[in-house]
Amino acid sequence: MKKYDYTDILGWSHSRYRTFDECRRKYYYHYYGKNFQPQISEQVVQLKRLVSRPLLNGSIVHDLIEKALNHLKFNFEFVEADFLEFAEKFIETACNNAASFEKYYENAELDIVSIETSVFEALGNFLKSSRFELLLGSTPETRALWVIEPPGFGETRFQGKKVYFKVDFLVVEDGQYLVFDWKTGKKDPIQHAEQIKGYALWVMDHYEAAVGSVNMNISYVTGGYEEISVDVNPFDLSQLAGKIESQTNYMYDMCSDIQGNIPKPIDEFPLIANPNRCKYCNFKLLCDRV
Repeated sequence: MKKYDYTDILGWSHSRYRTFDECRRKYYYHYYGKNFQPQISEQVVQLKRLVSRPLLNGSIVHDLIEKALNHLKFNFEFVEADFLEFAEKFIETACNNAASFEKYYENAELDIVSIETSVFEALGNFLKSSRFELLLGSTPETRALWVIEPPGFGETRFQGKKVYFKVDFLVVEDGQYLVFDWKTGKKDPIQHAEQIKGYALWVMDHYEAAVGSVNMNISYVTGGYEEISVDVNPFDLSQLAGKIESQTNYMYDMCSDIQGNIPKPIDEFPLIANPNRCKYCNFKLLCDRV
């Protein structure tokens, strides 16, 4: 895979622009608070680390699927009972080490048993799926080409812009590239399809693949296992290019130095008008909206 030299200029990602669009002040604290608000930098870091129960649940499921696939990549056998025993200990450790949003703001203890139940349900759906059965039957040669949660943030380039697409799992076989994106939250095929189409750009850049050779799959692991295949064509990519261009420029407009990624003063990043939207924001304490 390609490696790009570090540059200060901001890079577009689906999550970055979503935060920007949701609330400019939240965006400022998340991406600039640590370095440009020295008087509260430690507090910003602490608040940024907070994770809600649904996000923690999803993160643990992703981590355990990654570990299952990495084990399968390098070991021909997969003993489910052994893996589930490992998973139980992993869940407990992850919960104990988590900076709980609910604990911080509501003094509510994390319900580890509830999270364990939810995680095991998702894992069971995945391990019993026809997809996992196919992966179990993969040859060592195919497994060697698997890309599982690649390191970094999925940096790539698209029409001169720095962009990020973090791929969960990539299978390369017979000249085809199969991308899988694990989903643990509410099913939203339309929104998730728009998100996953961008992963094709990562594959095309790092593998110099043609768009027709990339197959995208949204993989829901809660409420059963369901895969939704998403087609990507040149028209989709042209639309995505326009969106990336315009949204990146909106974020550039909030920089006093674009190349250095230096933001304008915090006062130019207004709070969202409706305080009810702040209920689940990590930084609401800083905005007096607790």
